[in-house]
Amino acid sequence: MSSKHRNTQIRWIIVLLIGILILGLGYVNQEQIVHRYSQIVGRINRLKGMPRTRYGGFGIDMPQGFKVHGIDVSYFQGNINWPLVGAMRSQGKRISFVFMKATEGRVKEDPAFKYNWEGAKSAGLIRGAYHFFHPGVDVKQQAESFYDAVTLSEGDLPPVVDFERGARYLDDNEVYANLMDFVQRLEKHYHCAPIIYTNIKFFNRHLADRELSRYPLWIANYYSDIPHLPGGVKWTLWQHHDGGTVDGIRGPVDFDVFNGSAARFDRLRIH
Repeated sequence: MSSKHRNTQIRWIIVLLIGILILGLGYVNQEQIVHRYSQIVGRINRLKGMPRTRYGGFGIDMPQGFKVHGIDVSYFQGNINWPLVGAMRSQGKRISFVFMKATEGRVKEDPAFKYNWEGAKSAGLIRGAYHFFHPGVDVKQQAESFYDAVTLSEGDLPPVVDFERGARYLDDNEVYANLMDFVQRLEKHYHCAPIIYTNIKFFNRHLADRELSRYPLWIANYYSDIPHLPGGVKWTLWQHHDGGTVDGIRGPVDFDVFNGSAARFDRLRIH
């Protein structure tokens, strides 16, 4: 078999497996489809030499040199036992913060959000909420949907805009304009700079040449080295793995690190 023919077969197998996974697990929204596709592609990209240490309790190799660790969840994780999450330790490491999906698009609230929001706080975890942004949907309505679902308090993390979807009938400038309209609406409402979450591909396409210095960046880059963004742009959070194990949560969990000290992380929170 020629190398070209073999590579073509491999690509079709990957596409088929992605399709089976999406249908088999019953994904019903754009976020889950995009996110799972990113996870599968990430698994194809092997480690590039980033020093990591195996944490048996969490079931993954975690990057060295970071002090503050967290996770992010949605209803996909099911009914979470938050006291177990808050109490978990592995080789001295603990989960300090958790981001959770609140809303998506115009009116869709995550079915588990209210339970997760209260449960994380009661377990002593620092909590944050995110909105899965649709650039082609009315921005004002999306913002109001998030306002209705999320009330932030002192000690919470800033709101997050999950930006990993384009719009076929909008050009890149229009997508960026709608994104910033949404970001600025959240900033005005909550009186703090929102966090922008995206992956490397979307950052390079939509954000690499934009002025974002006032907004913390949360970058998804699985199984790889520390993210290096064009122009020396600094990131604040790194989603480095999608297959962690956490007491009280069934199935795989996304893991994140904060780029800085515990004191700097505290300054990120709402005061």
